[in-house]
Amino acid sequence: RIKSTPDLIKEKISELSKKSEEELKEMGIDYERISIIKSVEGLEPINIPDEIAIQASANMSFSLEGNGLNSSRAIVLCNWAWNKAPMFNIRDYVLFSWTNGFVLNEKRTSMKIDYYNLDNEFTSSNRINAMGQVNGAKFEFWQSDSAGFKSKSRGKAFVYIDNLENKKYIEVLSKYFHNVQGIPSFSISFMGISINLSSGFGSFTGEDYIQIRK
Repeated sequence: RIKSTPDLIKEKISELSKKSEEELKEMGIDYERISIIKSVEGLEPINIPDEIAIQASANMSFSLEGNGLNSSRAIVLCNWAWNKAPMFNIRDYVLFSWTNGFVLNEKRTSMKIDYYNLDNEFTSSNRINAMGQVNGAKFEFWQSDSAGFKSKSRGKAFVYIDNLENKKYIEVLSKYFHNVQGIPSFSISFMGISINLSSGFGSFTGEDYIQIRK
């Protein structure tokens, strides 16, 4: 059985809870998360509450901003940042879904990702393109710039959406999925805006919704 991301996180937290506070500090874990990790010492992974797993693994910020709508296009800005390095750094995704009458302009859409070590020192950057979906878009990337090593990262996406029918408003939903494993399949609703991970495993960590009007 392929273990889900929450299961893996709980196993990792259970393992870490057996270490001393000094050992955890040497691993680059801050005092707040050390306190959370030590609070479940002695518990089996299956008994660790979901909310504790989320608090102990990392935290991040995620937001959308409308940057104008006219007869030919809508522009959406998406900002996200890992304020603490997560325990796992497999593939991450940012997905967008929007109302009918709009389509992604792939040539004008991109996301810039900056990577930082645990001391908040800049290490590298990368720029990626989006893949158009029916009534939406998808970015796929790595949370860390070094496989197997924890790091912080932040990104800013410039999403250019062609207004095919001269619509007067657009609704946009975006979600961030972290540590996606297996062969993921995302469903983006055609009759309204929704995003779901329909196959594979991953943890949903960020979401925002906006309306833009002329």
